[in-house]
Amino acid sequence: MSSSPAAGRALGSLQADPQLASAASAAMDRIRSALPLELRIAVDTSGLMVPNMQPSPPPEHWQTGLRRAIRAEHKVVLHYEDQHGRLTERLVWPFAMAYFDRSRVVSAWCELRQGFRHFRADRVHAMQELQERYPQSRHSLIQQCWQRPLYAGRLVLSADLRLDASC
Repeated sequence: MSSSPAAGRALGSLQADPQLASAASAAMDRIRSALPLELRIAVDTSGLMVPNMQPSPPPEHWQTGLRRAIRAEHKVVLHYEDQHGRLTERLVWPFAMAYFDRSRVVSAWCELRQGFRHFRADRVHAMQELQERYPQSRHSLIQQCWQRPLYAGRLVLSADLRLDASC
């Protein structure tokens, strides 16, 4: 945990796997140590609080592999359970993982649907990284995804994170 109370609380709410939480904590410590004393005190006493009111779900065993695939811009196969409980395989180009209060979401271009999709991490049973790069850059995919209207039937965020049936 970071020596900064505010950063420590924020990091604790990430729901990250231990490797990511440790890296984030180390990065915050390096940033904090490079600050002048006055700014370091401001960070330590900022009043930022991120209480975790509910237990976070345990990290998925495939998170580390997914982050590696995102960085390398590699395609992955998600073994995914849809909203009706049917198991499916999706060949996707993952470009982001979002950490919400009580859930996580993988954002990707789905080859089956030929569109951007957001897959609930709690429905991913397994993930297989392919050693094949996807044809566009991650940066380009992020830009394209965020240029679409947010509420175009694709993603609706609410307190319990509802996603449409297309995922």
